[in-house]
Amino acid sequence: VHYAMKRIIDDRNIDSSWHSLRYINVVWASRDVSLVASLEENFLEILRVTDKSKDIHLSIDIYITGGGKEEKNKNQGYLKALSRSRNVRLASGRPTAEAVMRFIPSDEISSTCAHLCGPTSMLYPFQKAFYSAGVDYHDEVFHL
Repeated sequence: VHYAMKRIIDDRNIDSSWHSLRYINVVWASRDVSLVASLEENFLEILRVTDKSKDIHLSIDIYITGGGKEEKNKNQGYLKALSRSRNVRLASGRPTAEAVMRFIPSDEISSTCAHLCGPTSMLYPFQKAFYSAGVDYHDEVFHL
């Protein structure tokens, strides 16, 4: 995620066709909060870079799919810096296609592209929703 975001921002400064890019919403799911915590500084760096750009609006939704209610409280403790950012939302459970579609303004559907990466069972509802709405998407399947 960090590499892709840095690449988008760097390419935007080189290739003028990227200048129309204004909104980026990253939705990331992980079973393990310690993995997310190990990448916290990378997420914060991307947020700092996009804040400086003044015209890219980045939001990051991080879903922790493992653990119960007491695990959720522990997760908030691990990710203190991220949870303080107004551009980051921490949630438990899996992301849903419906929740992600709510972030796309109806007049922006034709200029929206999504990149999906995950197991087929997680990607399928997103593929179906994006296809139905006319959102261009690219997917990469990996097996757990």
